[in-house]
Amino acid sequence: MAPLSCRVRRDGPVILVAVDGRLSMATVPPVRVTLLKCLAESPAAVIVDLSQAVIDELPALSVFPAVRHHTADWPSVPLLLCGLDRHVVPPDSRRLWVSDLAVFENVAAAKAAATRPDLLDRRVHAWLPGTVDAPARARELLGTACRAWDLDHLLPAAEVIVSELASNAICHTSGLGRLVIVRGDRYLHLVVRDNSRQLPVLADDDWDMAGEGGRGLRLVRALAASWGAQPMGDGKAVWATLALQPAPPGRRVTRGSGRR
Repeated sequence: MAPLSCRVRRDGPVILVAVDGRLSMATVPPVRVTLLKCLAESPAAVIVDLSQAVIDELPALSVFPAVRHHTADWPSVPLLLCGLDRHVVPPDSRRLWVSDLAVFENVAAAKAAATRPDLLDRRVHAWLPGTVDAPARARELLGTACRAWDLDHLLPAAEVIVSELASNAICHTSGLGRLVIVRGDRYLHLVVRDNSRQLPVLADDDWDMAGEGGRGLRLVRALAASWGAQPMGDGKAVWATLALQPAPPGRRVTRGSGRR
């Protein structure tokens, strides 16, 4: 059998990843990298088809819940498995290695579950102009979405965050940016894609906030429940989340994967 490969294909609002070859602990790294890049695209779901894979080592299946755990704060994209029924995986082992990930019989069933109208209505995708109008356009789209979702109380903080993300995209890159807004079960997710692979830098705490450009990421860090950035093949995705309900005192945690 040929070495393991991951064939990626966009199918409407979802991304399909077909794993072909021998899945083992040694061949897991490229699967992980592929899944992270696909999740950062912020589709309605990433569907992994294992029907053509050969599972040499059951622990290799743990790559899927591990990736899902790593991306729990971003970008609120379901990771769905299918084709696992073709493999001899005892029920206890399946629960152990794929944890609580949703498993479907085939790609069609997984796509049907991921593209229910009520789920798609919780996502907004839009291109942002590569001009100074990008922050205003991002705020406009955010306001429309939050009012439709009865999340008006998040708008003051969310507008500041999305403005900073959009401003960074046009200041440090060229071309259009892409905005994704997702109403998750617990968080509002904001993602801005651009065409630069240079990750954002969070300055030291004694940085002069009054300086030019000095307030952006510090404001995002202060207002968001979590934030970070994910490099991609043709750029990066910078994301932030806001809790739908305020966190109890002392429970707020900010995590960032941008360079500090």
